[in-house]
Amino acid sequence: MQTSTHEPVPRHAAQSNWSGRAGFTLAETMVASALTLLLVLTIFETARFSARAAYDIKSRLAADALAFDTVWDLYNRQISWLSENATESRSGWVGIDPERNTTWGARGDQVFIYWEIEPDPADFPPKRWTLKSNVQWPSYSGGGVQTLPRNYQVRRERTNRKLFSTGN
Repeated sequence: MQTSTHEPVPRHAAQSNWSGRAGFTLAETMVASALTLLLVLTIFETARFSARAAYDIKSRLAADALAFDTVWDLYNRQISWLSENATESRSGWVGIDPERNTTWGARGDQVFIYWEIEPDPADFPPKRWTLKSNVQWPSYSGGGVQTLPRNYQVRRERTNRKLFSTGN
């Protein structure tokens, strides 16, 4: 049997430079913590931005539908009702029943619909009316309100009821 002719390895040569360290240095830990914090804050802000954007889109669509329904509800009134009740300009803000639209949840009682009936001043008794509507709803943060950028506007005439034009 052969015997090993190797000399024993000195103790200091067998140790590596890393053998005395167990873990990370303070600087490495601080850099890793800072990067983790930055990542968490970025994800948090992205989630908040997404929630605000989704609320804004959902609210605008719901407000758009409510304003559209309101102006067409006014348009579909009988001519006799318009002749009796809208001989001069009328307008107002009306709150909606929170159960009519669940888009705003518990803040549904803060949603208001603006309506306006404006007879043509050239005619008496009126033969033409301009009907307008808009919606006001609470902002995402709860610190203010938003409205549609423009009123819905439809022109109603005593004659040719099937013909209508939407205004800007």
